[in-house]
Amino acid sequence: GSVFQGDLDCAAGLWVDGKIVGNVVVHGVLVLAPTGEICGDVRVRGPRAVLAGRITPRADGHIPQVVIEGVAHMAHSLNATADFTAVDIDWHHGATIEGKVRSGNFDVERAAAA
Repeated sequence: GSVFQGDLDCAAGLWVDGKIVGNVVVHGVLVLAPTGEICGDVRVRGPRAVLAGRITPRADGHIPQVVIEGVAHMAHSLNATADFTAVDIDWHHGATIEGKVRSGNFDVERAAAA
């Protein structure tokens, strides 16, 4: 599969089938397909993220911070080592997360910084 190295800021949605090594900001819908992997922080400024692939720490051991300003749809195939903050979470049986998970009707920006 393809590997992109570097930070990525998308003005619209993003579909990830390969691997991104770097931080990702999406101003739309993020789809992390089952074959996709993000190695870095993730920020979704859109209505939702569909997470079915992998989110992994960087080589320096930094645990990714995943902030979803809408709904995080966590598919059964999601495998993540990351801290999550989302307004709402749709969690499917089988999704695996190692890290903190926060959700609710609150200021996402403030909660992610805490």
